[in-house]
Amino acid sequence: MEPVTRREGKDLRRLAGIAYDRELARELTRLEASFAEWHAGRLTPHDVSAAIHAFHDGVARDLWVLPPDRPGFYGAARSRRRTPNRERGPRVVAREAPKRA
Repeated sequence: MEPVTRREGKDLRRLAGIAYDRELARELTRLEASFAEWHAGRLTPHDVSAAIHAFHDGVARDLWVLPPDRPGFYGAARSRRRTPNRERGPRVVAREAPKRA
C-alpha cells in the first residue's frame, strides 16, 4: 500500500471524526430512551443510573479508545459504511478505488 499523504491523512482524520460523532450519537439516542422510560414510570432512577454507567464503561469507552490516526486509519475505514462519497471527498474515494493492472 502506498504511503498516505498529509492531505489524505487530514481527510481520513476528518472522516474518522464524522464516524465517531455518528456512532456516539446513535448510542446516546439509545441511552436517551432510558430517560424516556424513566419519565414514563417504566424504569426506576436506579435503572437509569445503571444504564448511564453501562454506557460510560462500555460503548463510550470503546469508541474513545479507537484513535482515528493509528496505522491503517481504522476509524476512517469504519466511516466508509456510514459516509457517502460526497462527504468523503474525491481524494479518499479515488484512493479506495481498486487499482487495475
